[in-house]
Amino acid sequence: MALISVRPPLSLMASVDSLWDCRMSRRPGGLERVLPMVGACMIVNLQEDETRVYGDERGGAAAVERYPGAVFCGPRTRAAIIDTAEQMAVAGVTFRPGGAYGFFAERLDLLLNIHVGIEDLLGSAAAGLRQRLLEAGDAYSRLSVLSDWLVARAPTRSAHPLTEYAVRALDGDADIRRIGSIADDSGWSQRHLREVFRRRIGVTPKRYVRLQRFRKVVSDIHRRRRVDWSRAAMDGGFCDQAHLVHEFRAFSGMTPTQYVDRRGVYVSHVAVD
Repeated sequence: MALISVRPPLSLMASVDSLWDCRMSRRPGGLERVLPMVGACMIVNLQEDETRVYGDERGGAAAVERYPGAVFCGPRTRAAIIDTAEQMAVAGVTFRPGGAYGFFAERLDLLLNIHVGIEDLLGSAAAGLRQRLLEAGDAYSRLSVLSDWLVARAPTRSAHPLTEYAVRALDGDADIRRIGSIADDSGWSQRHLREVFRRRIGVTPKRYVRLQRFRKVVSDIHRRRRVDWSRAAMDGGFCDQAHLVHEFRAFSGMTPTQYVDRRGVYVSHVAVD
């Protein structure tokens, strides 16, 4: 797999985490579980003009949803299963939590856990983007096309100071008990904080904390040859191992040990047996 990832230009830094271009070889089996994350993304399939997303294998992987080749993937609180056979050449954008809100004319909680064709969201503003990427000569040219397209669509809606403050605070201390004090410090009610968070981030502050804790422990155990599960639970902010297993299942559809057994090169991608 050849993955090239670059930082966005300065004008996009507040909204965009990275722009990337990926080329991979066909993998036997084909299906891959992609773990959830709060930051939405935009994916343009340059292998086929289609994106296929499968149901969890526990309910039958044959249940497939088909979308256009250029899709917006909303914030996710559960894993998605993709077909790597049709995603051997893709380019995309990963947004910071809430960063996609200014680019798309929709509140993010309405896009939670779903895929939508970019042209379905933006109409003519997205027309021709995939074709321009196909015509670009190399990975860096494709990333330049994506960057220019994003800059031209720079958010007209400014970030809400409450969500900016809350995200910084919760990223620094992913503790659900912090939510009340964040609301008090900001001068807004917890109810208002929840509503603004849902609209602009896609989830409530409590769900945001839970998901960030999950992401932290995934990143930690991904790079360890041997995992001390008691220590992993404690370092991740979980009450105990049972709490860790419960949250891991809720967000990924698998246990932590299943993740370790199936983990690959990339932290968020796990082969489906």
